[in-house]
Amino acid sequence: MLIKILKFLHIPLIVIVSVLLTLQHRDSYDWSMGADAAQIEEPPSGKAGAEYDLSSLHVLNSVLLLINQCYVEPDRMDPQKMLRAGLQGIENEVPEIIVEFSGDGKGVDVKVDTAQKTFEIGSVNSPWAMSEKLKAIFQFVQASIKDKEVALPDVEYAAVNGMLGTLDPHTRLLTPEYYSEMKLDTQGEFGGLGIVISSPDGSLTINEVIPGTPAETNGLECGDRIVQIEEESTVNMDVTEAVKLLRGKSGTSVTVWVMRDGFKDPKAVEIERAVIHIDSVYSDMTSGDVGYIRLVGFQENTYEDLRIHLEKLKKQGMKRLILDLRDNPGGLLEQSKQIADVFLFAGNMVTTWVPCDHNPKDTSSAHVAGTESNYPIVVLINRGSASASEIVAGALKNHDRALIVGEKSFGKGSIQQLKELNDGSALKYTIGQYLTPGDVSIQGTGITPDIELTPMFVEIDSMDIFAEDERVFRESDLEQSLQSDKTNVDQVPVENLSYVYVKPGKKDGKCPPRVEEIIEDDWEVKAATRLLKGVSHSSRPKMIQELWPVFEEIRVEQDLKLVKELKKHKIDWEACGDAPAGEAADLEITFEQNGKKVEEMKVKAGSTMELTVNVHNRSKTGTFCRLHAFTGSDNSLLLGRELLIGKLKPGQKKSWTEEVKFPRQQSSRIDPITFTFHEERGIVPAPIEKRLEVEGLAEPSYAVAWQMLDDIEGDGDGILEKGETGRLRLFVKNTGEGKSNSTATSIKNMSGKALYIQKGREEIKDLDSGELAHVDFKLKLTEAYDAEAYRLKLVVVDVDRSVRLREIIEMDAKRSDSAPIEDLSEVMEVVGEKALVLPVAEPSVAMMATLDAGTILNATGRIGDLVRVELADGGFGFVRASDVTTSTKKPMVKLALATSMVWALDLPEIVIDSFVPDLGTDGDWTVTDPTLVIKGHASDGSIIEDMYIYLGDEKVFYKSNRDAADPRSMDFETTLHLGPGTNYLLITVRESPLMMSRTFLVIRRDNPDKTTMPTPDKKLLP
Repeated sequence: MLIKILKFLHIPLIVIVSVLLTLQHRDSYDWSMGADAAQIEEPPSGKAGAEYDLSSLHVLNSVLLLINQCYVEPDRMDPQKMLRAGLQGIENEVPEIIVEFSGDGKGVDVKVDTAQKTFEIGSVNSPWAMSEKLKAIFQFVQASIKDKEVALPDVEYAAVNGMLGTLDPHTRLLTPEYYSEMKLDTQGEFGGLGIVISSPDGSLTINEVIPGTPAETNGLECGDRIVQIEEESTVNMDVTEAVKLLRGKSGTSVTVWVMRDGFKDPKAVEIERAVIHIDSVYSDMTSGDVGYIRLVGFQENTYEDLRIHLEKLKKQGMKRLILDLRDNPGGLLEQSKQIADVFLFAGNMVTTWVPCDHNPKDTSSAHVAGTESNYPIVVLINRGSASASEIVAGALKNHDRALIVGEKSFGKGSIQQLKELNDGSALKYTIGQYLTPGDVSIQGTGITPDIELTPMFVEIDSMDIFAEDERVFRESDLEQSLQSDKTNVDQVPVENLSYVYVKPGKKDGKCPPRVEEIIEDDWEVKAATRLLKGVSHSSRPKMIQELWPVFEEIRVEQDLKLVKELKKHKIDWEACGDAPAGEAADLEITFEQNGKKVEEMKVKAGSTMELTVNVHNRSKTGTFCRLHAFTGSDNSLLLGRELLIGKLKPGQKKSWTEEVKFPRQQSSRIDPITFTFHEERGIVPAPIEKRLEVEGLAEPSYAVAWQMLDDIEGDGDGILEKGETGRLRLFVKNTGEGKSNSTATSIKNMSGKALYIQKGREEIKDLDSGELAHVDFKLKLTEAYDAEAYRLKLVVVDVDRSVRLREIIEMDAKRSDSAPIEDLSEVMEVVGEKALVLPVAEPSVAMMATLDAGTILNATGRIGDLVRVELADGGFGFVRASDVTTSTKKPMVKLALATSMVWALDLPEIVIDSFVPDLGTDGDWTVTDPTLVIKGHASDGSIIEDMYIYLGDEKVFYKSNRDAADPRSMDFETTLHLGPGTNYLLITVRESPLMMSRTFLVIRRDNPDKTTMPTPDKKLLP
């Protein structure tokens, strides 16, 4: 099952990574503008700063101007729909905002924290009317949210992308940061070292070393861990931060410390940066005279690189070519034309249709000059081949220049234009579509291969033999996908070949395979080589005609191999031959859970269920062959599993057991599971439905406090000073009802060179409810320290759950002008509701305190303040001095530790008090009513800022706690309108922008007669 999931992970990247979509660069258009459009201001130069005026709508108006002039389908521009989506965009960006539309669609209530205002929107009937309405709404938003930590540019970007989402999945606004990185990728060159990095588990790891770069020259290897860059530790450093430190002007140097398996200590490596050429073309010879070229993208240098690789292969004796376009999501349109032209003598390669252009229809024709000789070519494609790669494959197929092998491509036939805006962002918007030769669009349909290849995964814990149970996401599945009336939906492969997939033995999963490894291990490349060796012609129809015997050979070989592989798992997959067939009624099917016969299934999260399907052939003469079943479910753990029975002779009984591991974070839920059976001759029973109830586990929660111990290289005063090395001791208490099997804690440097973290990640095992534990981080305040404070990001998270405590802590170091501080409130306060400032020196008032048990403690502070109490054994806590009895004659306080411990940070608690109708507490959350009233409350040791609820992807409730009588608690109640089938409910309560608790509920709505109400399929969101 895992293999099957990983196989499709690349599909969403086609949508998300904008750089990889087909772009058509144009400098300008001579557009005429309407009177209302002419008044739109251009955005100001430079990036938005602290004085950003959201209501000016500089970016939004520029976007409206561009799409109004040149969007491919103006009829899709529905001002009302765009306005709603734009408001929902900011609603999702800013927790404090919620929008509620009136039933008649003529008004909208915008709520920002405790402020609320109603706006009339019924008159919005044009983009410019929409702009004016958004201006008024944004004035209200900006005025109402001025004291919140909200990046106003991000609010405008969210509104724009919400609006653009109503058009098509590829029209979107790229933020300045994203666009800057994109330009580096498409240009194919930048100043750097030549490595690809990631940060698994907070460790900066090299995933790829680009050949011929400074990184390779200096001995860096894939799998190396970079533990330090110049003077900064990389512990828990984000990849984007690391990239900024590693990249730089060509010719400058950077020193990195590398740790590798076998190294005792990190090794310092000084590397001179160089202009890095990002390869998009790789090549090698496969076997005999067959050359192999892999294109991974279409960058500005891809065409020139392809020419170089072709010449190299021809010198090595290449007379046949495999052009591998699998998982190539596209790139620059002009590059795809040039590359198609390499292999075509004449004729139309691609036609672009851009309605707003002076010449809407532009046909690009091939040229004789520079064309490769007419040798046989196989082009490999798959579902990850999109846009520019589809242009190349379509041109070669339609001119019968190459045999197309693999699986149907993604189906992106639209053209995007990229327009940079003055704030550094960029609009990528759809201006047209391209047509393959014959004016055929592949929009939503893709390129159909001549020879379809389907892998069969034979692993006992992840069977994936049959393609019909796959959920393949392509262009047509995307939200608001464009349609074309020029598609050819009737194309089918001339041959389908399934093959048994064998996992490469060498691949470790960390580093990408080299070209020679692909050639050695990849069955599809081997098959393409075999096909090319079996032909003497270069014409596609003649190649197909010559290959019929080869197709039959491969089909027989792979069928025998499948039978052999399944036999290893004691599955009889032999064909029926002339054996008499049974009847569907002869099959008796029963189900077991962990060895016990059941009608319905029930499990606890965190457990493993053995689901067994028993099949009994009660026929006395009939045989069932290659009998198998698929599972269908809203629960992804039970979706698409293949249950193989095989041959079932008269009177025979066989079983198949699936081991299903339910993670600890699995919420309480009920899901129907459908078992659909298949048999070689189509003799199967009707689908069978069973229900699975999952009982979720109680969740942990956290409270934390910390103590600085400068006892490694320091003076022991409890304050980390310049040049000292110490331990940050973190105390973690599980304040929730559930146990945490694994609690991960980490600190991250937020102060640049001022701080060096030597140990920044620790794990706490088996933290029971109410249990207290501590971990020590090791850090040094470097000689480069020149500020008054150093900042750390603290994260405490349950590894198995979504429970996470995050906060920025700010710790002062002793300054040269330090003096005794009279009032503890001056040095211990909450800054910006997220940064805790600790003392820079000992307060002048000292108190002695004793526990009930008589243990002596040192305490600093004044009566009535939050007092830091240090235990003689090195532990510490916080107490509220006003909470205990004190003597007026002596500064003595007697404390009861169990009742007076105050934690610096703790997560809010969320409690569901009731549902109407009542759902009970056993996790059987199934209703037949379309509405559900939920009531609950939340509490926190310090403050609750607000809370909000999402039903699916829609925010349905928000409540601020700003004016509450008790800021530490809040009640909530709302009515939910449930959709058919499975409904996902997320409740979030915030103490601050970083400190929040969440409760996730899965509620199922069925028909009034309690029969299953199917969950509607939703398209993949861009």
